[in-house]
Amino acid sequence: MEMTSFVWQNRFEGNYAVGHYRKKKVVGKKKRNRPYAAGSMETTPEDYAKFVGAMLRAEGLSEAMYAEMTGPQIAITSVQQFGPNSRKTTDANEKIGLSYGLWWGIYETGHGKAVFKEGQRPGVGALYHLLPRSRSGAADYDQ
Repeated sequence: MEMTSFVWQNRFEGNYAVGHYRKKKVVGKKKRNRPYAAGSMETTPEDYAKFVGAMLRAEGLSEAMYAEMTGPQIAITSVQQFGPNSRKTTDANEKIGLSYGLWWGIYETGHGKAVFKEGQRPGVGALYHLLPRSRSGAADYDQ
């Protein structure tokens, strides 16, 4: 993954996308000089596809680390991830084991464990789900 970093790299100049608000106004580009794990990763579609593909194939990690990454670490009990309902709790998702692992959200489906990753900032949003057992998945980009 040659074009991925948690801090801005000069080699990214001229090769990045910017977000847009619904009224076509361009969102300014943050070029972070310090890592911010919750949102500073810069990558290309090609690099990210390499990462997701490796995760689907369980490559590059020991079995124990892969199990740790894709296993539940903390239950998700909030009604919403952000906003006023983020402090309200529910047990509605216990039956599917909705939780976070390391990097991933996790839940159980009729097709086995699903892992997901979502991200959002002004003008940009993404969500993808992977089904490791069948090595399949889907992605959605919004905003």
